[in-house]
Order: sequence, then C-alpha cells, then structure tokens
Amino acid sequence: MARRGTQIDRTGPRAPGRPGRPVGISTRPRPVPRAANVNRPPLRARIRTTAAILAVLAGAALLTWLFS
Repeated sequence: MARRGTQIDRTGPRAPGRPGRPVGISTRPRPVPRAANVNRPPLRARIRTTAAILAVLAGAALLTWLFS
C-alpha cells in the first residue's frame, strides 16, 4: 500500500473518475502516420513516365498532321 502522505498516481488508464481504457493499450500517443503519399513513386520516375506519354502524344499528333 502507499505510505501515508504519498500522492497516489491518478494518471493511469484505470485512474478513478476516467473511463477505463482496457489494460494493454498503451497510454503513450502513437507516432502519427505520415501522409498517404508513402507509396507514390519517386519524382524522377513520374517525370520520366510523363515525358514518355507526352512524347507518344506528340508523335501521334505529328503523324496525324503529316498525313492529313
């Protein structure tokens, strides 16, 4: 038991006067997950992909213009 005069820690998950958190869930705040762009490809790959698509479109436009 706590000795007379010592302050009882009332900050835990089962502290009186607070809705009890189930034991085992940590009281420390979890690290906030980073933004949802973690699985996006790196910028260089995106630029290369965009350049390839634009090149194909430009080639198609050029051929259409040549043969019209």
